[in-house]
Amino acid sequence: MPSTPITPPGGGATTPATHPGNSYVGSGICSGTAFTHQQSLYISYQTSSADVLKPTWLPATGTPVSGLICWAQANFTDSLDQFSTSSNDGSSCANAANDQQLHVLDFSALQHTGGGLGFSGYISTSANGFTRRWAAAGDANATGHLGLGHAWFPVDVVTYQAMLGNTTVAKAVIRSMVERMTYGGIEYWAGNSYNDPPSVHTSPPFPGLRQNLIYI
Repeated sequence: MPSTPITPPGGGATTPATHPGNSYVGSGICSGTAFTHQQSLYISYQTSSADVLKPTWLPATGTPVSGLICWAQANFTDSLDQFSTSSNDGSSCANAANDQQLHVLDFSALQHTGGGLGFSGYISTSANGFTRRWAAAGDANATGHLGLGHAWFPVDVVTYQAMLGNTTVAKAVIRSMVERMTYGGIEYWAGNSYNDPPSVHTSPPFPGLRQNLIYI
């Protein structure tokens, strides 16, 4: 649905609660169109400290390999929706649609080594990232999905050893991984099976995964 003009810009409009010709009945006289963004993420991973994992495009034998090979999925939804509250004056109406919930990430090591990432596990959304405000010019309904198979996240040897059993280091590595998912440049392998010829790609930017909402 198109954006409803709001005066003043960035604020709400104090309008009658009834909307002729519309089955929606507002709960208050402060109403308008709100823009909402939601996001979620899931990553499963396996660590590698030697050039023994397929796919064969990982660094050449003889060069120490440290990092995580991952299967990553990120999603977002932007929506324009009717929003109404009981605010009844201009100052409170201006911020009435504002709301935010941090995108909380948890991780679980399947082969636990004492608190870190272990040798395999998953990173998941325990609370969706959510933000809402009054709609502005340029806002639109949208959805997006980023799926990466066999994505490679290299780390140095010292970080690799520490992240296996240290929760603080593990969280720092996860933050770096999620940041790179937003800004792009991740190498990943694409193919139906490991028997297919190597097909290496680089992930595009995915700005729908907002870093200012991420919390771990």
